[in-house]
Amino acid sequence: MHPKSILLLGLCVAVIPLAGCSSPPGDEPAAADDPANVAINTPPIHVSQTEVMLKDGQPMVEQTYREALANCSAGSLPVKPLDEEVAKKLGRTFFEIWYQGDQMAVQADRWGFSESGQGAGCEFTPRHDSRLTIDAHGSITVIDLIRRSGTRQPSQGIVRHPVTLDTPDDDKLRAEVAAGLAQAGKGNLMAVSAGESREAGQPCTVVRSAGVEMCVWSGGRAWGFGNTVADDADRMDAAVDYILLKSTPDNGTGHQWSTQAMTVGEAFGDKVFTAPGNGVRFTF
Repeated sequence: MHPKSILLLGLCVAVIPLAGCSSPPGDEPAAADDPANVAINTPPIHVSQTEVMLKDGQPMVEQTYREALANCSAGSLPVKPLDEEVAKKLGRTFFEIWYQGDQMAVQADRWGFSESGQGAGCEFTPRHDSRLTIDAHGSITVIDLIRRSGTRQPSQGIVRHPVTLDTPDDDKLRAEVAAGLAQAGKGNLMAVSAGESREAGQPCTVVRSAGVEMCVWSGGRAWGFGNTVADDADRMDAAVDYILLKSTPDNGTGHQWSTQAMTVGEAFGDKVFTAPGNGVRFTF
């Protein structure tokens, strides 16, 4: 799936600021070499992030494992726990994301576990999913790095349009969106800007919406990175036209995003945009 396919039009107009929304209705999608495509000027950008589902402030999957382990250990049957380093990864998805020009690559690693016990004790087994998605060189390549299988489809490359600051027209649209959401009983979905901050050494705009506080990178407007955020739950790719640096649910239950490191302008070479060929089976 192309990373941009997760962007939801409804959220694009519901989350304010409005910068970064799709092209006006009727406009055809631009090709990567379109003069209006500012993505081609994007410098090397590398982001290391972690997403985790929280429940009552705790990583939900890890907490489930530790409760199951405690229950098993309370009995007399043998127990085979997970390695502690694996246990600390449970329920997390770790991202390495690279942008440069009209190219983009994402490696995502997710950790879970399974439990088996048939009267002979409890045995916990780790589950590791690893996916590499590359949009470069005229194709979108998605590889399952565990099963060594992949798909490849044609691509025009990454397209982003210039991001401008709010205009009076945005105020009118914001009011219309707020009224529509209120009428539908979903007024809490209306996002509110809450100033500026910094995460991982980068500037970001603070946005509050539906009980979640987010900080969205504000340093990439010149290359088409806006502040409009789609639903970032349960994904193993990354957005094309925004970078969510931090997301925290107010009540401690929901998806939490954090950024461990982000660099802008530091070269990393073209290797990250080249799919591994050793033993990967492709379907087209």
